[in-house]
Amino acid sequence: MADERLVKKYPNRRLYDTSQSRYITRDELREMVCDDVAFKVVEQQSGEDITRSILLQIFLEQESARQTLLSTETLTHFVRHYGATTQSGLAEYLESSLRFFKQRQCQIGTTPEDTPLECWMRLGKQNIKIWQEMTGAAPGTEEDHHN
Repeated sequence: MADERLVKKYPNRRLYDTSQSRYITRDELREMVCDDVAFKVVEQQSGEDITRSILLQIFLEQESARQTLLSTETLTHFVRHYGATTQSGLAEYLESSLRFFKQRQCQIGTTPEDTPLECWMRLGKQNIKIWQEMTGAAPGTEEDHHN
């Protein structure tokens, strides 16, 4: 990635954004993630890539807040799959699902007056339509299974 920003982590735990020549916080890194800014975090002394470790710290901070993304049951499944033969399959499935989710999210578009529920409903309807097209299922088939 040519546009990838390099962030160095110093022994004093401070993060230095080399492209902006300034120290930044993990909150600013989180904002970079949300803004789709590519970056790499390396240990200043060893040059070791610690991007995953930093992202996990940011994720853990988010999960420790009131509104969590992952339930206890979901986290239990993740732990169960570590080291199992299904680990790589699960990782690929999650990455594909999140990529698909991001694409769909960009495609539905939102307006300032949309509520989160309206966005989710629109996304759900579009996903059902795509699923029916992929599987060759007739419209309404999925609803019939639930009734």
